[in-house]
Amino acid sequence: MLGKDAAAKLRSVPLSNDTIRRRIEDMSADIKSQLLERLRGSKFAVQLDESTDVSGSAQLIALVRYPWDGRIQEDFLFCQELTGRATGEEIFNVIDMFMETGNVSWENCIAICTDGAAAMTGRNSGVVARAKERNPMMIATHCMLHRQALASKSLSPELQSVLSTVVSVVNHIKCKPQSRLFGQLCREMGAGQDTLLFHSEIRCVDAKALSHITCDPDKGN
Repeated sequence: MLGKDAAAKLRSVPLSNDTIRRRIEDMSADIKSQLLERLRGSKFAVQLDESTDVSGSAQLIALVRYPWDGRIQEDFLFCQELTGRATGEEIFNVIDMFMETGNVSWENCIAICTDGAAAMTGRNSGVVARAKERNPMMIATHCMLHRQALASKSLSPELQSVLSTVVSVVNHIKCKPQSRLFGQLCREMGAGQDTLLFHSEIRCVDAKALSHITCDPDKGN
């Protein structure tokens, strides 16, 4: 498109695998350092989720919310594989190590949100209990999406039938190439959203495990 001279100049640019990898690592390190710098100087809330990927490995995903430039900013904090058992102790150690190496104080973490699993909310060795040992003033909440999914299990048969049909249709579109076509259709129709969320089964937890979790419906927590 630009001619032989431009093609020759492009071929002279070093684009080896190592060069590209180094540049990606440099950009990643810079983004991480900026985020940690923000967390050191402000209060923030963390949302955690432990899940299993397609290879069978347990992955711990953490998101963070914090005030920045006059609004609430949400960023991806980290994703790290759990090499051993996905216990509350090991999950907390991963988070604690990340905080320690990033020089981020637990006192700045004012809230932690989990899916209510026993490893997260266990009274003695759960992640929430261990985190509150570092910051007793921390507020613990249960993920709103999980609560809504659990509440939907007690719907009337008529509503449950409608919901099951909708979930089946959404999951069928989401896991097929039609997902891209669906997004294109939504954009052509001027819809505000063009992405579907994959619906997965949500487990119910023992109420005793959630007895120390703060839930304030008026605040949406």
